[in-house]
Amino acid sequence: FESDCEHSFFCVCFFPDFIKSLDLSFNRLTGTLPVHPFPSSIQKLILERNELEGTIPSHFATLGNLTVLN
Repeated sequence: FESDCEHSFFCVCFFPDFIKSLDLSFNRLTGTLPVHPFPSSIQKLILERNELEGTIPSHFATLGNLTVLN
């Protein structure tokens, strides 16, 4: 089940502790990164090719498993 959840929107919403990799690149996202925390299990967060702005929220410092932020 865990491997089926890796890039699934359903898993982000309903099973956030299963998320290891989330690729939101090329989605025309705008604004700032959310202030609410990402799941602590996240290892890869890909946000490239969007229109995000502002600073990286401080909760990113608590994501001990995060190895890729792009």
